Amino acid sequence: MIIDYISEAKTIEEEIIAIRRRFHEYPELGNEEYETSKFIKAYLEELGIELQPMPGTAVVGILRGSKPGKTVGFRADMDALSIQETTCLPFASTIDGKMHACGHDVHTACLLGTAKILSQHRNEINGNVKFFFQPDEEGWGGAQRMIEAGCMNNPEVDAVFGFHVDPMVPSGKFAIKAGNLQATSSLFDITVKGKTTHGAEPHNGIDPIVVGAQIVMALQTIPSRRIKPAEPCLITVSEFSCKSGRSTISGDAKLSGIHRTFGIKKREEMDKLITEIVTGIAAANGANAEVEIRHGFSGVINHKNSAKLVEETIIELYGDECVVEDQVHMGTEDFGYFIENNEGAFFRLGTGNAEIGATEPLHSGKFIIDEASFAGAMAVSAKIILNYLKGK
Repeated sequence: MIIDYISEAKTIEEEIIAIRRRFHEYPELGNEEYETSKFIKAYLEELGIELQPMPGTAVVGILRGSKPGKTVGFRADMDALSIQETTCLPFASTIDGKMHACGHDVHTACLLGTAKILSQHRNEINGNVKFFFQPDEEGWGGAQRMIEAGCMNNPEVDAVFGFHVDPMVPSGKFAIKAGNLQATSSLFDITVKGKTTHGAEPHNGIDPIVVGAQIVMALQTIPSRRIKPAEPCLITVSEFSCKSGRSTISGDAKLSGIHRTFGIKKREEMDKLITEIVTGIAAANGANAEVEIRHGFSGVINHKNSAKLVEETIIELYGDECVVEDQVHMGTEDFGYFIENNEGAFFRLGTGNAEIGATEPLHSGKFIIDEASFAGAMAVSAKIILNYLKGK
């Protein structure tokens, strides 16, 4: 039987839009996706999809095909953001200070739709499909915790795919690229220890604000002078605080920030450079400095063959005019954990539409999605899964 992915996706489009709006009205933050998780489980069970036990709010559904073969996973994140919605949509968030401002409600709803399409064709599936509904992407690595809990096992997953909405890509189009896609990161906290004194007698103390200011400027020489220009990296100092009176030079100052680059080796190099520069500048000014570094997400590096499969699938369904080459994104994304040791790729779903105001960036209180993109998302996702299992 030849599956008409586009027609089947269009058939359930209104249902999936309604589900997405339900999620949007009642957003839940990372690790608090209790009602979202409950709804997903009930929906999957109604489709006859087996549930694999997972801790917390994570959900894994398993659709077993009628014939043996590989196992492919598809991931959707579920969590909302601590943002006040200002869209005035009829289905706007009903919870103050919480909003699906990054499109995770879309990811979740569309993956449910994909599961529904595939559940109707399990007799034509060679292998298995795992549906990963992930909590806490915006926080501290829900993907990694799912992997540690065994989501990639029983049966063992061979490849994982996923997508993210993108208001900068026109609705009806998709973006994909092989190789480096999302940055890896490290979060740093710096404490500059000076010496307290009266502001009128600076020579009797060590001013940590002056030292900290030098550190802020010097850190910007890492991307411009210490790393090859062709290797993307960013350093952002997002907090600089020092508690003291107007006439007092305080003893300590604190700086916090994040750096972004590509690849674990390059991240370690930047960790080392930041530590050397901070401690060196502090010492040159007679101060001391402590540097604490915590590693963030490891980044997303799309596998070449998997990215090619995504591109060919989109062209097969919608033509090559609906594919655009994605760009390197310096933002972080924990999807990369799923494909560190497996095949897979992450692509962009175009949701931009100026006619309805769907041009606001991610994480904006005015963020709006063009829901006309949902059918394409489901059709492409279902076709990617089956193409992979067929060995295309």
